[in-house]
Parts: sequence; structure tokens; C-alpha cells
Amino acid sequence: MTDDLLFPEKKRRHGPEPKPARELHGHCVSVRLCAAELALLDQRRGTLRRGACLRLLLTDRAPVQIPEPNRQAWRELSRVASNLNQLAHRANLGLSLDFQEVDWLLKDLRRTLIGAKPR
Repeated sequence: MTDDLLFPEKKRRHGPEPKPARELHGHCVSVRLCAAELALLDQRRGTLRRGACLRLLLTDRAPVQIPEPNRQAWRELSRVASNLNQLAHRANLGLSLDFQEVDWLLKDLRRTLIGAKPR
């Protein structure tokens, strides 16, 4: 018998592929900051974890700050896109669609894309 038959390779069930050993973050560096430095780090990191932010700063890849108006626009567009996706799902299942609802959602998408507020 070959080793392959005795020890079959385990199949991964879920999740991303594990990183190679050279890419694992196995070293821990601790640092003490004063209150002002910690506040500055928290301001610059946005939604990133502190360690991830420091790693990016160390490798000259400063974290990108997304302006609040862009975040708001993304939230609004996500809402409209989700509604349209639900309609597309219903259509793909062969269910009947309310064309007034489709018309309203398409108009809502247009208003969102051009930045107009819904009526």
C-alpha cells in the first residue's frame, strides 16, 4: 500500500486557504502609548484594528480614509441595490412582479445615483 492510501489528505471544509508560514504574523510587539498618541492612532486607523493599522503604516501602506459623504452614499446605494436584487431573485424564480414596484425602485436607484433625495 502506498502512503496516499494509508494517510489520505484531509479535505478542507470551509473558509479561506491558510496562509503560507512566511506570511503568518507570529511575532508580537507591544508598545506603550500616551493618551494623545493612542487618540491619534485611533483617529488615523478608521475601522481597522490597531495592529493591522500599525502593520500598514510600517510597510508604507497607510490605511485609506473613506470620507463620510462617500460612506453615506455607499449605504444608500447598498439599500437600493438590495431591493433590486430581491426583485431580480423573484423574477428568476418565475414569480410575478408588481411593475409599479419595479418602476418605483428603478426611479429610486436613479435618484440615489444622481444624489437626489427620495420624495
